[in-house]
Amino acid sequence: MGRRHFVIVMLVIGTCTLPVAAKQEIHDTQHRFSITVPDGWTIKPGVASGTIFKAVYRDPKNRLAMITINKQPIRTGEKLPSPAGLHKTLSAMPFVATTRLLDHGNASISGVPVVWIVLATEYRTGFSKIERRYLFYRDSYLYLVLATTDADQSYYSSLAPVLHSAVLSIVFR
Repeated sequence: MGRRHFVIVMLVIGTCTLPVAAKQEIHDTQHRFSITVPDGWTIKPGVASGTIFKAVYRDPKNRLAMITINKQPIRTGEKLPSPAGLHKTLSAMPFVATTRLLDHGNASISGVPVVWIVLATEYRTGFSKIERRYLFYRDSYLYLVLATTDADQSYYSSLAPVLHSAVLSIVFR
């Protein structure tokens, strides 16, 4: 009788470890909203003026993903910009070197109409990022929700569904 040999062949394919398996629902009682983000994301206090929420994730390669919610009082007569108008405004900021409009559209967050754009931005400091910006009005406030990654297009593409799902999970109470 011959010996039997078992050969196990393993194929390793490069993958991106996404923090999508389990989720955590965060309730903000002060601003009366909730948002569901993947487990493993760190919730941090907002430091910029008007920032009411920030969730940050770093993958094993130290690449950044972040969701930030900013809330500002509406100025009299202010209207939501078009995606082209928003891109033009952001491109004109003094700290921005270049921006490319990658995509745009409309959505709904907690029943409120939203304008969104996806930008690849390079700053004069040399930092780059890709972000989807969601803008909407609610209760006399302008909300800006940023779903951001560093400027690796494949990383953004791999996380875009996770970021978009988290943003669309926002529920106002």
